[in-house]
Amino acid sequence: MNERRENKEQQTQAVQELRDKIVLQPELDENTEDKFLLRFLRAKKFIKDEAFQLLCNYYKFKRNNKELFTGLTVAELRYVLEDGFPCVLPDGNENGTKIMVLFAGTWDIEKYQIKEILKAMILSLEEASEIKEVQEEGIFVILDFSGWCSDHTSQLKVASLKQIVWIFQV
Repeated sequence: MNERRENKEQQTQAVQELRDKIVLQPELDENTEDKFLLRFLRAKKFIKDEAFQLLCNYYKFKRNNKELFTGLTVAELRYVLEDGFPCVLPDGNENGTKIMVLFAGTWDIEKYQIKEILKAMILSLEEASEIKEVQEEGIFVILDFSGWCSDHTSQLKVASLKQIVWIFQV
């Protein structure tokens, strides 16, 4: 289904087909609201098998990284977000693609850990993924490593790097 021809009947049918797959996987039934499932369907251009795989990957990441999903609120992460980790630009490009910028070299390692940055990234991506244009067009991520030094590198563990990769693959 082409997202430009997306209509309510097609949405309803696609969401129901996705729900039918979820029923067979009880660990995936945390959220089966239309609005939530449409995120995955739109991201995969309504190719239901791909949308289902994306949903499975999302829940696998969430299950394997529970600590990143606790305290996932603006209030809890205000100090990280105010430092620009990440900075989601208010306007997207001409297609509606949002742009997220991370100024990695400005990370104050005395103020917060990589875990807080990861949580802020997840929170920002979760919020952005509620926007239809983002669901259809995605997000560009720009990483600026100006000012990055060995102190920053020493804070990174292999597990954190894997989490970063997973966040952007899911």
